[in-house]
Amino acid sequence: MDFIAIDFETANNHPTSACSIGLAFVRDGALAGHTSYLIRPEPFYFDPFTTAIHGLTERDVFQAPTFAQLWPQISAHFENAVVAAHNAPFDIGVLRSTLAFYGLPLPDMRLLCTVLLSRRAFPALPSHRLNVVSDALGISLAHHQAESDAIACAGILCHLMRQNHLQTLGDVKRHFRVFPGSCSASGGYRPCRLQPSYPLPGSLLEAWESGEAFCDSLYEKSFVFSGKLQMPRAKAMEAVIRGGGMVQSCVSSYTDYLVLGVPGRQSSQKSKALTLRQRGSAIQIIDEQAFLSLMDAKLFQLCFPQK
Repeated sequence: MDFIAIDFETANNHPTSACSIGLAFVRDGALAGHTSYLIRPEPFYFDPFTTAIHGLTERDVFQAPTFAQLWPQISAHFENAVVAAHNAPFDIGVLRSTLAFYGLPLPDMRLLCTVLLSRRAFPALPSHRLNVVSDALGISLAHHQAESDAIACAGILCHLMRQNHLQTLGDVKRHFRVFPGSCSASGGYRPCRLQPSYPLPGSLLEAWESGEAFCDSLYEKSFVFSGKLQMPRAKAMEAVIRGGGMVQSCVSSYTDYLVLGVPGRQSSQKSKALTLRQRGSAIQIIDEQAFLSLMDAKLFQLCFPQK
């Protein structure tokens, strides 16, 4: 799998204050190149706390390009790419915020977080910080230097793929039970997420990993069930998992469907979903019958076999 690993350092607590970016390029499962750039941050000041972390100051970046000036030089690497980062919500958050600040479109990307993958691969580690995981794998690291951090992130993902004989993004997804995140030029964003360990038979998770019954309308979608369903809740969860989706315990900004059961008292999940929709979220609120109609014939037969 080809991918690009990235790391940002920031000048202060503003997500638009990128002052350095590191890039590591992986082709055919091996590191093919790496580079870094200094960036003139916005707003232009350095917090002593962040300087203590990465060592950069105003003097280092005074003549550096702004991110808007740098972006045309590096943007092609991101378009339709798999982008990995260690603690991806931070680095992707900086990228999204900075592009938005300068009025630049977000590229279409698939996202992987090596923190999440490390948590699943190495549960016994005392921490899954980049330096701890790198040390455990024997990966050289000059921590908080953007280029070195990006190389280490790439090394972690390459190690996990080699160790488990994985070749594609789909292989990574199924083996680690992870939902790759995504960004789109339309502004859509979904973080990388781990598939929870549901209280269901292991055969169901094996079915999810093998992709035996993925359904287009459920694939990589997130569902929340609220209220009393006519079907057993375990059956509803089974349908989502077999269809390649994910069940959440409560509504969030990346929930796709809130499925409401038998009407009763006002659902707190419905109230939260309506609030998020007012803020621009695309959550769909449906009933149980509409949920059943999302399934294709193959999935429906698997979950509700005719007697």
